[in-house]
Amino acid sequence: MPKQTILTRKVDIKRLKTLLRLEKRKRIKERLQSILWIHTGEEAQKVAIKIGRCRQSIASYVKQFNQQGIRGLLHMGKSSGRKPVFTKDHRARLIALVRKSPRSQGYSFNFWNCKKLSHHVYQHWGIKISDERIRQILREHGVKALRPGYKRSKSFSNHQSKNTKRKFRKF
Repeated sequence: MPKQTILTRKVDIKRLKTLLRLEKRKRIKERLQSILWIHTGEEAQKVAIKIGRCRQSIASYVKQFNQQGIRGLLHMGKSSGRKPVFTKDHRARLIALVRKSPRSQGYSFNFWNCKKLSHHVYQHWGIKISDERIRQILREHGVKALRPGYKRSKSFSNHQSKNTKRKFRKF
């Protein structure tokens, strides 16, 4: 038999339905609807399946409602989730690193790329981060990868323009 979730606070069904109809945020609507269904006698497991959440989420909605009423459901925050391994301080250090030459860090190459930055971060900071995530962070901060460019001499461009002016036979 599933664990029973009980409402201990009086439910104002009329107000709950009005809020449910007027609310635009999906997450808040789910919370209000779950309280309404629990009040009508549905089991938390069935409500969770209908809404697409786990039973523990429904139980936390009921607990919040029992403690603070509808106001508690409206101002209930998201769960904090996992703490980021690559912090804002690391991001700032990464941006500063990218602005320096790799040679100044003791490397034999001239330009950074995401794979080399990822390797440097792992070797020196002990944080394993993918080169794709490095690229995303750089992009968020407006840093674009530089590719080595080659300047062509004027004689090359003159030679190229002469060759492109040749006419071809039509078939």
